[in-house]
Amino acid sequence: MYQLKPGSESFTVVDGPCAGKTYKPGQAYTEIPPQEKKRFQEIKEEAPDSGVVSKPARTEAAKAKTNEGSAALAPENGEVK
Repeated sequence: MYQLKPGSESFTVVDGPCAGKTYKPGQAYTEIPPQEKKRFQEIKEEAPDSGVVSKPARTEAAKAKTNEGSAALAPENGEVK
């Protein structure tokens, strides 16, 4: 993976195998124009889901507590008023 070096401006390739493609700072690229290799730095490939924050899954213990609490709030005879 490659990205433009810090301080580089975006540019569009006008000839060669990548003609017409625009390269922008901060973007990661798998293919770069060979004639512009000096403008890029190699970066470590990140995991596809990196940066994604997800909620932890509810454990069985947490589910049981929730169910117990619900039962404690229900009327003893099951009637809803």
